[in-house]
Amino acid sequence: FLSEFVPSTCPFSQKTLTNHLISSALSVLRVESHAKVVGRIVTLYTNGWSASNFHHFQGFSITTE
Repeated sequence: FLSEFVPSTCPFSQKTLTNHLISSALSVLRVESHAKVVGRIVTLYTNGWSASNFHHFQGFSITTE
């Protein structure tokens, strides 16, 4: 997928995606979310599901007053 749109790049591994890229993105989102909701009443929703190909997904949503 990546090499199709940016031919000069070397595709990253699943391990790099899981252990570095996603965790870095989540760290940024966590800090930004916390800064926006500090001092407010917060409800956090989560939903998880599994696809037929054994991939597992987890979704999160934050609601504030």
